[in-house]
Amino acid sequence: MGNMGHKLTDKEKLVLWGLTGYPGLKDVEVSKKLGIERRTFSAVKTKLKNRGVFSTLTVPDFNAVGCKLLTVCYGRFNPMVSYDDRKEGVQKIRECEEIIHVYSTDRKFLLLCASKNFTEFRKKAAEILRFYKQNNFLEDVTHVHFPLEISRYRFFGFSELIKDIFGLDIEQGVSQPV
Repeated sequence: MGNMGHKLTDKEKLVLWGLTGYPGLKDVEVSKKLGIERRTFSAVKTKLKNRGVFSTLTVPDFNAVGCKLLTVCYGRFNPMVSYDDRKEGVQKIRECEEIIHVYSTDRKFLLLCASKNFTEFRKKAAEILRFYKQNNFLEDVTHVHFPLEISRYRFFGFSELIKDIFGLDIEQGVSQPV
């Protein structure tokens, strides 16, 4: 996020919560749920976006695009191996279309992979992990697989966090599907 040194007004907090609580609704619908004029809502939304308080992401419904498996991989790097030594592996990660998000420090990592099925995961993403293991880059790694057809999840649902951080006393009238 951008510069959070700015204090948010009560109206800005409410609009930010509304944006995260009702991501699929149009501005006019969200403003109505929040009880503020659409014009005011839109002005505050634009101001918050311009200040870098939030950004809009387009995240596909993985099931709808043919991905049946979501995998989270996390672990620790070998502390004796530097980032420079792992550069070839970093390039492999960048080239793997199934790895959709990566967090990494010098010691820990977290990967999020979306795959057509378990076999495709094993062929592509797991190949990278094998490379890391064979080169002694990893201290440990854990895989957690979620078959999307039978899994329930909340993906980047920030409304409750925003509500808690700002101490907002509001109830959400509509629950959004993932």
